Amino acid sequence: MTLIEIGLIFALLGGVVFKLFPPKNINSIYGWRSRLAMQNKDTWAEAQRYGSNTFIVGGVVLALIGGIIQVIWPKLNKSIIPMLLILAVVAAIIFAGEVHLRKIFNKDGSRK
Repeated sequence: MTLIEIGLIFALLGGVVFKLFPPKNINSIYGWRSRLAMQNKDTWAEAQRYGSNTFIVGGVVLALIGGIIQVIWPKLNKSIIPMLLILAVVAAIIFAGEVHLRKIFNKDGSRK
C-alpha cells in the first residue's frame, strides 16, 4: 500500500466518516478520546468536530507527500520512510487537537 492510498484512507475513515457520523455520546470506543475531550458533552463535541477536520487535512497531506515521493523516489515507497511519515502525521494530529482543546477549555472542561 502506498502513501497515497494510506493518505486517502486516513482522510476518508479518520475524517469524512467522523464528520458525517460523529459519535453523539461520550464513549471509550469511537471518536477522539482524550482526558480533556471526555470531560463533558461540550468538550466531546468540539474534539469530534476539530478531530475530523484535522484527520482530513492529515490524510490529504499524506497523499500529496506520497505522490511526490512516488514521482521523485519510487523505490522509497517500500522503505521505512513512509511509516515514519505516517507516525509523524498522526502525532501532529494528536498534538494539534490537544493544543486546540486546551486553548478553548480549562482542565475541568469549562470554557475559557
